[in-house]
Amino acid sequence: MKVYSKSRMVLISLCISLFFINTDNTFSQEKSDMLDSTLRAVEGDTVSIVLNYVKADKREQFEKYMELFLNALDKSTKSGKLSKKEIEFNTKMRYLIPFQLNQDSTYTYVFLADPLVSDVNTSMMYFLKMQYTEEEAKKHFQMFKESLAKSQVSYRVVQTEY
Repeated sequence: MKVYSKSRMVLISLCISLFFINTDNTFSQEKSDMLDSTLRAVEGDTVSIVLNYVKADKREQFEKYMELFLNALDKSTKSGKLSKKEIEFNTKMRYLIPFQLNQDSTYTYVFLADPLVSDVNTSMMYFLKMQYTEEEAKKHFQMFKESLAKSQVSYRVVQTEY
């Protein structure tokens, strides 16, 4: 199941490496501060949580769509089509996959913007159209819509000091 793009995995690996590796093999506060501001919300930041309830028999279709979507994001980033804020938004977004079926025979996939970057178009169609024709983008987005058992549920919350 290949859902994550190579560039996202490289970014995650790089961040993990920066976290654990220091020239004198000690953890530095500077690296800790850098990671906190790069990967996680700090107190007072807004975090967005979007729940996607996927039909059990459409799980493979949803994951195929996500692969297409994430690849489109990566290509848009590499080609310079994204603004600095859009790139920041995409690096703050996490895609979490379920490991078990819900009681209602759906799977819950989570998009987590941690923190949420404001003033950015977050529409999937917007990003799909950067890499695909209008017709192809609609076809791909239809895969996403058909796989959902019900509407997305979205929450905006504020990070506490903990």
